[in-house]
Amino acid sequence: MLRLVVALVAAFFAAAAKAAQPGVPHPHRGKLKPFVPGPPALKLSASDQAKLDAGEMITLQTKDASGVGGRATAVQAVHAPPKYIWKQLLDLDSYVGKVEKLSVCKTYFDQKEGIDGSRRIKARFLVKAAPGFGFEYFCDHHYSAPKKSLTWTLDYDRDNDFDDVCGHW
Repeated sequence: MLRLVVALVAAFFAAAAKAAQPGVPHPHRGKLKPFVPGPPALKLSASDQAKLDAGEMITLQTKDASGVGGRATAVQAVHAPPKYIWKQLLDLDSYVGKVEKLSVCKTYFDQKEGIDGSRRIKARFLVKAAPGFGFEYFCDHHYSAPKKSLTWTLDYDRDNDFDDVCGHW
């Protein structure tokens, strides 16, 4: 089996709690700089590499200058062929049960882009943070097969409970 290191890098900008409104566009077209497809720029220390080699996950969280947003990074060595890993990552409808507190993940748009296997996938996410308290948001994913990456932002054509989100696998 191949050893693949999978890194999730995501940035979040939280807003005051509000309910997403169906049929209403998001109030802006993005505040966070979207990630660029391709390998993420990660510098691992010798200690981080030793943790990966021991089967541990590395996680980092940082707040931005405003103190209300930030970035989370997780790195894990996965001992599986990349085609199986990509099959799991691109099957957004199967995320419920795999992602803690995620109660809904439903694709509403999935289209091939070009002839290289790239795709654009949009999905609705509902996270139940606590009884009676949840977050609904819609993400626009871009899978670049040649660059072996999946990047996403909010779908700004729909209202979201988060002010902004972007991420990278």
